[in-house]
Amino acid sequence: MHHLRYKLDTINTILGESRNSVRAAISSGFLANKLQIPFDVRTVELIEEALKTGDVDLLISDVDLPGGDFIDLCRRIRNHELNVDPFLPIIAYGNIEPRRLNQILEAGVDHILIMPISIQALITRILGIIERRKGFVVTHDYVGPVRKSSQHEGVPILEAPNVIKAKATNDAKALLEAIEGQRKARQSISTHRIRAQAKQLVSGVQILEEMLRSGARAKADEQVEFLRRMTLEICERLDDTDYDHTRDLCHQTLHSLTKISDSETPIERDVALLKPLAMAINASFHDDEKTAGAARHIIELVNADAERRANAA
Repeated sequence: MHHLRYKLDTINTILGESRNSVRAAISSGFLANKLQIPFDVRTVELIEEALKTGDVDLLISDVDLPGGDFIDLCRRIRNHELNVDPFLPIIAYGNIEPRRLNQILEAGVDHILIMPISIQALITRILGIIERRKGFVVTHDYVGPVRKSSQHEGVPILEAPNVIKAKATNDAKALLEAIEGQRKARQSISTHRIRAQAKQLVSGVQILEEMLRSGARAKADEQVEFLRRMTLEICERLDDTDYDHTRDLCHQTLHSLTKISDSETPIERDVALLKPLAMAINASFHDDEKTAGAARHIIELVNADAERRANAA
């Protein structure tokens, strides 16, 4: 029996369920399997409050829990927008139509169960996480477990720290290593995320240039706003990385995007500056000297142009 191999009572679980009958069935099944539910909540807001305690190892919830957007909460957890472990194991369940499955998976959950669910199916998923946690991938629009080998081809796979395995096996050394792994992995997520976004920024600027050339101003305004949000997120994430020197480039990019947005007919020079700025941001996250040198050269050109503008004003 699994409860003879693992100390499941050491795993602190949040259960998000508003229906009394379902809550009672899951709680009873967990008790029979020596699992603890110290956080038994009925709304998405209360899940977020429970997460703030910092003492949560596993999240299990109905995807249609009231009081907020559970899918968005999962996405914010994975993107490290909340001050919680972005690798927190998440099991979602509910009366889910097939068309919603992909949306839930893209929020980064570990497993999805379709109602009605059995306690055995739930326990099996928990044991699966303990025994073989999937690696994580980070792209510009997804953070979560690897889904298909071809889906994220070429994207580095991060090892997910497995805190609940260390707890369930009562391995104090492994627990300390997993906690330290969480800290390093959080920084790694931020770095991988901004690298992916920086690459996307370059292609996004090229799309904007094509829109402006074709006179599609309404679409161009939407693209400017998309690029602005992406640049802001890159800038905000720099605090968790070794790339703080890129902040000035982000500010210059935001300045150019604002000038383009505010002008009925964007000045060609402002549009032309965006591409080298985006390329410099992207290049600044590469560690090889050749690429770093190219980034420094672009920065010098941008700074020289800014100085010429200031002198001409």
